Amino acid sequence: AFGDSGNGYHASIMKYETGIWDLVGSGTFALPSNYAAAFDFDSNFVAYAAIEDMDYGATVMKFTGTSWALLGPVGFSGSYINDMSIIIDNNEVPIVAYEDFSNNHKAIARKFNGTNWDVICPAGISGSGTDRSSIYIDPSNTPYLCYMNENQKSTVKKLIGNNWVNVGMEGFSAGKIDYPSLSFDN
Repeated sequence: AFGDSGNGYHASIMKYETGIWDLVGSGTFALPSNYAAAFDFDSNFVAYAAIEDMDYGATVMKFTGTSWALLGPVGFSGSYINDMSIIIDNNEVPIVAYEDFSNNHKAIARKFNGTNWDVICPAGISGSGTDRSSIYIDPSNTPYLCYMNENQKSTVKKLIGNNWVNVGMEGFSAGKIDYPSLSFDN
């Protein structure tokens, strides 16, 4: 997935098949985007892409087999966002996370309800400004968020009930970090 500045600032996704890289769908999403798409697949290998649209809002699209279709409204965040990530949970429900400019740059997560995107824990996940957030699902379907806190240190939180709680100490990295990621073993 990438932002294609040579193609009117549309995001594109390509797949490698039988020795060739080929565009997925018509090649670009139906609307321009500012940055590359984050993407994930459900258990049926249907692709979902989360993009920051040209108005800096959160938008998600789903590949229908021939083209990209909107999943909920364009710009559903209602404000500027940054560093969007997406994961499809074990129940085939898309969840996104991003830095929310309208909420003091806190990390926020939303879950698709079939029509719109519901906020998970409206107060926000991080205590203050965050950057580079990425959402993950563990094998038991618990959402985790890994991000760079306001001191540029690693923090991981998980959703318990309707609250995001620290996994270990907040800001646990010895030094400053950038672009954290997370994975789970069995």
